[in-house]
Amino acid sequence: MIKKDHLQKASGYIGLGMYEDCISELEKAIALDPRDADPFFIKAECLRELKRYKEAIAAYERSLGLGGSVLENSVGLGWCFKRTANLDKAIETLARAIESEGEVPILCYNLACYYSLKNKADTSLKLLERATRLDPRFIELAGTENDFDNIRENPGFKTLTGA
Repeated sequence: MIKKDHLQKASGYIGLGMYEDCISELEKAIALDPRDADPFFIKAECLRELKRYKEAIAAYERSLGLGGSVLENSVGLGWCFKRTANLDKAIETLARAIESEGEVPILCYNLACYYSLKNKADTSLKLLERATRLDPRFIELAGTENDFDNIRENPGFKTLTGA
């Protein structure tokens, strides 16, 4: 089988929620071309779905190291770092991504979430304002996001979200 066949099989398994089978096919694709970032990214996404966050972090980092998408890998890394109780690393990762990719709404929003969890209201609100200015859909999302519970009663949060 060629790499493309393994990737197609992996894609089918994702659609069925069969993440372990997907990972198995991705490992075969990686063995055929260990310099391709995409299979590592897809593997990381599967591992994240399986709540195997530390393994997912390693796969995201490998994907990044091979030139994978800074935006996609950084969002995944931040998500996993948060769930492994490493908010400082999540913040560092997304801050670097913003330096590289610019003020992408999802990066600003997720970073605002992480700063809220660290009880850094001013920084969180500045980032949330950027995210909602760039994409107003984040206003509604912020209103129900548990990560903002720390700042939900803050007047600045209420002004931004209309709560």
